[in-house]
Amino acid sequence: DRYFHPGQGYGLGQTPNDISTAPPEFVRRYLERDSSTSTADRLRAQLNGVAASPGTDRQAVIVRQADEFLDEQQQDGSFIFDPEGRHRSKDDFLVARDLVAPMGTPGDTALDLIMVAALHLLEAAELTGDPRYADGARRALDFALDFHRPEGGDFWETPLHAPNLFAAGHAAVGYAVGHRLFGDDRYADRVRHWLRSLLAFTQLWQPRSGPEMIFNTKPCLCASDWYFAHWVRDHVQWEVLETFALADSRQIRLADFDTAIDWDRYRAGITWAAVRWLLDHRDDDWRPHNLPETIDAYRAGRFDFCLPDTHNATTGLYGGMAIMPGTVGLNLLALERLAASEQ
Repeated sequence: DRYFHPGQGYGLGQTPNDISTAPPEFVRRYLERDSSTSTADRLRAQLNGVAASPGTDRQAVIVRQADEFLDEQQQDGSFIFDPEGRHRSKDDFLVARDLVAPMGTPGDTALDLIMVAALHLLEAAELTGDPRYADGARRALDFALDFHRPEGGDFWETPLHAPNLFAAGHAAVGYAVGHRLFGDDRYADRVRHWLRSLLAFTQLWQPRSGPEMIFNTKPCLCASDWYFAHWVRDHVQWEVLETFALADSRQIRLADFDTAIDWDRYRAGITWAAVRWLLDHRDDDWRPHNLPETIDAYRAGRFDFCLPDTHNATTGLYGGMAIMPGTVGLNLLALERLAASEQ
């Protein structure tokens, strides 16, 4: 309810274009969980009151994106870095390139560039049965078998070849879906490798006030994007939450691929850490350094229960933008399902 704008859709109103007619995935999952509550009635009324934007047909969007990736795929199955095209993004990237040095070389490749494309192609292959998408996905997955360090995620604000959590997460999910589609045991080995790569980005935090062990995660293992972000100091939680939520959306249980580590417990640790992060204006511990003009809205309570973008490990303050908390909700629902299955 807090993030719904009648006639417009869902969003924070934090920036001019952050309200969307596409409902958050959490809304759909909540309605699947329990459709008989008054909250569910209210959510359905919200969805019925927002006109869908043109081009939001899910299958058409998936096919269109898969076709674009097939057009860009190289002969060897890879995908290359295109900073003036597909990968042209945030101002930090452009300023870093112009004032200091490029964070990536045009024509280069990295794990995440390949895995994001593979995930789109795999989705189109499973949805349509078209062998072109399956062939493109398999060639991408086979090319990436030679990678052993997760790189290329967050290319918009970190060096292309910095070790990166998002790249590790995408690779774990991509190879899990690939294993389901192709039955190639090499892919199962890669799921375990990339899943365990998440641990290098994870820091244990056990608060004095409770028995639970919770985990803050870092987006990358590098100093910065030359001069803007301080990734030695800062945590980011949404990326690791997105990894597990993405696996759920593809009907993948990552814990099944690596039973030597309790990945369900790990998931609980990252989720409850995120719950502790959620904004409460009464704490006054969020500093939106990239959108300083939103501090008044925060202090008025407009962003309560949002997930902050970053956590400063030296000051304890949260920073960056306020993020819609749906990915936290998706992981809470997953923990609820896990608990129910164990009873």
